[in-house]
Amino acid sequence: MELDISTHVSGQIWKLEVSEGEMVSKEQIICIVECMKMEIPIVAAQSGHLKCWHVSEQDSVIEGQSIGVLVKGWRLLLGTIELNSSAYRFGESEDIILFGLCHALSGRKDKNLLI
Repeated sequence: MELDISTHVSGQIWKLEVSEGEMVSKEQIICIVECMKMEIPIVAAQSGHLKCWHVSEQDSVIEGQSIGVLVKGWRLLLGTIELNSSAYRFGESEDIILFGLCHALSGRKDKNLLI
């Protein structure tokens, strides 16, 4: 599920605390907006990963402007998960939720995971 990240004040993007693709936790500071010489933190409304920023540092923003997109869970674009001799291939744009992956591994004797 994608969620727009928006500012609640007008000002200037002072610092982007998180890089695109980076995992964030709920209420983690992801951006700081400078407004009237004050630093206003923007926090993540949910845990997930930052899909993209629509702004750069030093950009001016207005109240309610969308500045980025946060996606719940991890996104694995292409990859293979190998468990002993069995390989599980995931195609492009499939969402992999870490909980589901751990749940799938919980019944296995060998818990080694190579990604």
